[in-house]
Amino acid sequence: MSFRRTPHSFPQPSTSSASKNATKLSSLLQKSIPKPPQPPITFKPPTTNPLHCFDYMILLQPIPPISQFNQLLNSVPKSQLKIILFRKINHTHLPISPNFITLNIVLNCYCHLNEVGFAFGVFGLILKKGFVPDSVCYASLIKGLLKKNEIFEAVRLFRKMVLLGSVSYTNVSYTYGALISGLCRVGDVDTAIRFHEDVVSGGKMGCLGFVCKPSGVCYSVLIDNLCKNGRVSKAKELFMEMRMRRISPDVVAFSSLIRGLCFMDLREAKRLFVEMVNEGVRPSVTVFNLLVHVLCKDRRLNEASGLFEFMVRKGEKLDSLSYNTLMHVYCLEGKIDEAKELYHSHMDRGTLRYENVERDRNSLGP
Repeated sequence: MSFRRTPHSFPQPSTSSASKNATKLSSLLQKSIPKPPQPPITFKPPTTNPLHCFDYMILLQPIPPISQFNQLLNSVPKSQLKIILFRKINHTHLPISPNFITLNIVLNCYCHLNEVGFAFGVFGLILKKGFVPDSVCYASLIKGLLKKNEIFEAVRLFRKMVLLGSVSYTNVSYTYGALISGLCRVGDVDTAIRFHEDVVSGGKMGCLGFVCKPSGVCYSVLIDNLCKNGRVSKAKELFMEMRMRRISPDVVAFSSLIRGLCFMDLREAKRLFVEMVNEGVRPSVTVFNLLVHVLCKDRRLNEASGLFEFMVRKGEKLDSLSYNTLMHVYCLEGKIDEAKELYHSHMDRGTLRYENVERDRNSLGP
């Protein structure tokens, strides 16, 4: 007995197995096609809290570079919080290492918090990692020493900074001014003068080897402290040095020297006062009152009156003491009419008291 096989008797492939084969073929084709490079992950923290931002950054893949963490440190206003973030970077075993900018930020934070010892520890870490400290690093340390009144240590560090060549003009000028102010603040004006001469002479006296053009603020601080110590002659030398260097004196330099000259050379004090006003430096009323008082006390009433009129023509605002001083001297000299005229001409200013004129007139008698 024979059997004939019809087409329907052959086994047919199942639909499910065909679809599986098509899926595998599609996946193989997709794997063989090269994918375009993915753009780098940008740092977009979901919050403004620095600690939360840090936690977000360390979860990113790939982890952001140290420059991104430096930006985070710079954006934090509080020094204490910056130090906390720096410690988290060191203790989270991240595949990044603090660079010179990171350490400089932390060093400045410690100086700002008066923790100079920790700042010098960070300074040692900078040297250990092979970085070369720059003038910003030295300036931060010097400012920290000045805040703790360790003036001479700050001067020593400044000299070391210059000798090593780690200088820039801007930072050295700023640091030099801070050192001058610190020395004068502790009363050591002689050391401040020697340090000033050393720096501006290019190190000829102390082998600094660096010429620093001092600012007008530095000269003003020195002149003010010299005059307070009665060393007006030395203050005049520095004032002339300012002129030679084409540095315009400010109101502090002018006022300090005028105060010192009032009791030594009244003519020179008056000349300097007129020079200050003509140069557009607005004088303080206190200095003007002192000069008028000394002129009146020396019975130089015409000069005091002329100086008063000079200030009025310049449009300067004077207080009641300015008017009362001159009126009082007018009355003492018997010039009651001049005193009244001065009173009436400036009564609208609201700074005068007529009782002063009447009291002085009564004291002279009829």
